[in-house]
Amino acid sequence: MLRPLTMEHATEDYVGWLNDPKTNRYLETRFRPQSLSTLRAFIERQIENPTVAFFAIHDGDNGRFLGSVKLSDIKEQHRSGVVGYFVGDQESWGRGIGTNAVGALCTFSMRQVGLKKIRASCYSGNLGSIRVLQKIGFTQEGRQRYQVEGPCGREDILDFGLTEHELNFENFPAIIE
Repeated sequence: MLRPLTMEHATEDYVGWLNDPKTNRYLETRFRPQSLSTLRAFIERQIENPTVAFFAIHDGDNGRFLGSVKLSDIKEQHRSGVVGYFVGDQESWGRGIGTNAVGALCTFSMRQVGLKKIRASCYSGNLGSIRVLQKIGFTQEGRQRYQVEGPCGREDILDFGLTEHELNFENFPAIIE
């Protein structure tokens, strides 16, 4: 389940996820230590940005906060945007949480916001993220070779895209509170 991400989500758990080497190995936040103040500043910038829709991922059974998903770089004239996500709660990995959250955001973005195209990128070694995107229907559209410093050395960035014709809306209801 997705809920708008607010300052109430700026918790020690969230900071812990951002600083955990296993959780952040494919996040840009890994290059500098995170704190409650840096997290609050980040959340504030996202909330104030009109080209961003930022959501918290909550467990549908018990309501526990598990991670975040956002649509950014929303271009009204082109009806496109970029999705980014992470599941910080490691106990929730491999349960389809990321797939359902990203799928729900894509459904919301296309049905309610009217987007026609959503893009996403990930490190080539981030197999979990690649699987999330492929399960939703994203197609790999490009590869930026030797682009970033990954957890094990230089890595490529894979670029993905999803059009309104490729998303199976029935598989991913827009469950947003």
